[in-house]
Amino acid sequence: MIVGKNNSLVDTVAKATGAEVVRINRTPLSNDEFYGFIDNNNVKQDGVFTKVFRERADKKRFIVIEGEQDACTIEPMNTILDDNKKMDNLGEMIPMCPNTRIIFELSSCDKLSPAFVSRVGVVMMENEEHIDYKQKL
Repeated sequence: MIVGKNNSLVDTVAKATGAEVVRINRTPLSNDEFYGFIDNNNVKQDGVFTKVFRERADKKRFIVIEGEQDACTIEPMNTILDDNKKMDNLGEMIPMCPNTRIIFELSSCDKLSPAFVSRVGVVMMENEEHIDYKQKL
């Protein structure tokens, strides 16, 4: 998870490693649009994230989830982030492709549960306006 306003870190790492980057803006999407739902005909409809997650990647791939998150919108990710690395999609367990990494880009962790934060690595990014590069050199 990357917290801060600078989102160039993922692109830099992806370029250096040859990884594909798939970005999904979570903010405007409902849980049904993001994860999926069962329609009126009792058929599963994959959401935006589920479609991308389900795809098999032949090379390294970063799924970057941008936008504000809270405990309610992120809790369905718990089975992906624990040792199982499987997505529970309406009772169907979808294993994560070994070449896939999920990265969250957030401006703040304020609304996330301690359980979620403890499952991920956190990189805090400073706003470039506040970095005194002379002190860093």
